[in-house]
Amino acid sequence: MQISRLHYPLSDAFKVSHPTVVAMGFFDGFHKGHQAVLQRAKDEAQKRGVQLAVLTYDHHPAI
Repeated sequence: MQISRLHYPLSDAFKVSHPTVVAMGFFDGFHKGHQAVLQRAKDEAQKRGVQLAVLTYDHHPAI
């Protein structure tokens, strides 16, 4: 697992050069709803034979 911190604007150093399934959300806990989202993304990545990434936020995006 690799953890990267992203800041706007994105630098050229952070580029995804291969197909990737991305699960995006404000994962403030790991309840059943979040588990379902991540499992669905994982299943889709495996089905397509691509990498899985998860993008979450430090703060809720509406704040």
